[in-house]
Amino acid sequence: MLFRSFEKFWQEILANTSPCGKYIKHGEVLLRFKKKEENILKVREIISFDAMQSNKTMIFLTNLADKHNVTIIGEPKSFIVGPTITKDQTFRSGMTTEKIIKWYKYYGGELQTDEDGKQIMIRRPKNGNQIN
Repeated sequence: MLFRSFEKFWQEILANTSPCGKYIKHGEVLLRFKKKEENILKVREIISFDAMQSNKTMIFLTNLADKHNVTIIGEPKSFIVGPTITKDQTFRSGMTTEKIIKWYKYYGGELQTDEDGKQIMIRRPKNGNQIN
């Protein structure tokens, strides 16, 4: 049952995004994901140059995660993007780690330490059937 829920979740993501190289695109936001385990989606990258678009994408993802009982995890780390991604062909630095943590917390994420000692954000579904 849980696996089917993840598959429905993933199908809705694909129906509302478009392929863009190694990313998928939601509005103007580029995303990379990895299925970690059943009903756990690992966010590998979120690239956006517009805060409103990023917020719309996070609302989209969290609503789908709640609907399909999917936990979202990711490492809160900043990175630099280069001219192959930026619209004006320049290099840009992402949000600071502190701002990323604050942003994830706003959408229900919790900061934890994983088995390797890395900081990770975990956002459990808000529908009462949470995975620990």
